[in-house]
Amino acid sequence: MRCTLPDIFSGLSDREVASGLAQRVAALVREAHSTLAAAGRTFLGVTGVFKQAPSGAAGSDEEKRKLSPRVATKDPERRRRAVRSLKAFCFAYRDALKEWRAGERSVLFPQGTYLMRVRHPARCALA
Repeated sequence: MRCTLPDIFSGLSDREVASGLAQRVAALVREAHSTLAAAGRTFLGVTGVFKQAPSGAAGSDEEKRKLSPRVATKDPERRRRAVRSLKAFCFAYRDALKEWRAGERSVLFPQGTYLMRVRHPARCALA
């Protein structure tokens, strides 16, 4: 492969083109820093990126919910039933998982179990 400069740079040396490109990139970086600073944010930079854990994840600026996403109803009776149902599921799942971890592969996970069915050959109760 042969690389050449575009015609618009025909009057410049390779050193002049490289210098001009470096100056333009530096100006764009300064502009990005200014934009972030005006918004009250910072730029992480190369060192900051390498200090991050590879398994890390971005945070969220979303407002926290006031209602639980698992049980979201304002009707007290429906909420009590939903909480009882959720607790029963959690207890049944915990017991099944305990048996699974002990090597019992024929254990039946409760209805609503998803990940054990998808990632492992676990048996799950049908709806």
